[in-house]
Amino acid sequence: MSVTSASGGETPRVRSKGTVSVTNPDGSALANYASDGGEVLSGPGSLNANYDAGQVTVNTEAAGSGFYNLTWSDVKKADASDPTLPAGTYVWWDNGTLHYYDMNYSDYVTFIEGSPSSEGALVDPGALPSGLSIDLAARRVTITGDLSIAPTGAGSTDFAMIPRSGAQEEPDSAAAGGPAPALPGSRPADAASATNYYNVVVNDFNVGAPFHQLLMTLGTTGSIDDGSGNTITWDIGNLNMNNDKALALQHLFSGGSFHSVDPPAALVNGASSPFTLDIANFNTWVSAAPLGGEPEGEIDLGGAVTDSLTVKDLEVHFQPPSGQSATLSAAGNVRIGAGVFGEGGSITSEREIRIVGARTDLAANPNGVEGVNLYAKGDIVLSALVPNTASPGNFLYESFNLKGVVYTWGNFVAQLGYEGPDVGAWGNLNIHGAIIAYGGDPATQQPGDGGGGAIRVTAHGANFVYDPAYLLGVHQTLPPSPLSPLYWDRLH
Repeated sequence: MSVTSASGGETPRVRSKGTVSVTNPDGSALANYASDGGEVLSGPGSLNANYDAGQVTVNTEAAGSGFYNLTWSDVKKADASDPTLPAGTYVWWDNGTLHYYDMNYSDYVTFIEGSPSSEGALVDPGALPSGLSIDLAARRVTITGDLSIAPTGAGSTDFAMIPRSGAQEEPDSAAAGGPAPALPGSRPADAASATNYYNVVVNDFNVGAPFHQLLMTLGTTGSIDDGSGNTITWDIGNLNMNNDKALALQHLFSGGSFHSVDPPAALVNGASSPFTLDIANFNTWVSAAPLGGEPEGEIDLGGAVTDSLTVKDLEVHFQPPSGQSATLSAAGNVRIGAGVFGEGGSITSEREIRIVGARTDLAANPNGVEGVNLYAKGDIVLSALVPNTASPGNFLYESFNLKGVVYTWGNFVAQLGYEGPDVGAWGNLNIHGAIIAYGGDPATQQPGDGGGGAIRVTAHGANFVYDPAYLLGVHQTLPPSPLSPLYWDRLH
């Protein structure tokens, strides 16, 4: 992992209210952190990585120190006065047609897995709003101006664009249908007995003990809060409890909500944090039985329908006039299963942004009014998983290149690698600008108070370059304030 600055006068700096760790994917060993003349500020005042103390200064992050506040109202967005596209799910078929379903993505998946031959409504390229064009032969969407995703009378608010068989985010070996996640050490018989088991029978709440191992399986970073001040927070090197831990445990194992970064899909309910424990699957899991399910993003067409398209075949291009910007804005989730390219492009969502795209290379406009690359009130999740055409049935990861300000109220997850038998090459994450995982509403909350604020990157390499040029547009509406290249509540 490297953290640098585009200009010699700026200190490349990382700030975290929690820990900063750079490790091998399984956490078994520390990995390299390079930042010549850089600074790391963390809650415990440490850096869990291999680094040169002569080049990197490590200090303690002040508890009351604020993060960069970029509120929703301060971000340039497309609105109803701009050209609009109906919300829903847009699906490419391998015969070169694009089909529209007036449904949010999750509803579409349920519907199409039950009716895989349903054609929805064909999209007519000649009937699109200004600033949006579609090349059916090339399977390419081009956005040249601001585009607002308009909620529909059927209740759709999402914008999803995917290949017919889905945009698979994880390899088969990582999916819920593969081997159950490992749980080292002892385990309870079921969820009903788990509170007593960990609190009385085991009664060991040290880092690395069985309960910490369980929490790490539910996510390398997370928190439990029963709503009455009884809390548990954890990450790779920490396990902290406030007030009555037994009540916090009871909250978790009775299906109460908790926050986590990218937990195993089969063990939780919910598409994004906060999650709840799937009690039935938890009970199956602790009995060491295999879990059922399919890879995240994959759509099961039942065998009656086949479609060869993958995310490698689809592209979304932002091409505003030189010096201007094009912003795609949605009140719901944004899910794009395609490579995303262009300069002057921006995506904003009042919920979550998920991009599964090969060779994605998207830059905000550093000289215009819009320096934001991605902004979400929910999580931002990136993956570049593609089929390995040289080895059918296997996968590899490509890279993500982003230029601009990446800002999330929740967590930032970039999955560009996985230690699995069906995975070959890993990709890199390159961010040139700034990345902030605030962990709450910056207008009303302190960093991390909203339960998010984690950055998790799994990649061959992670390269962050702080460039204040992308902040010029933002600072036209905001007073100057200290901004370092990376802000997060917790990072791994």
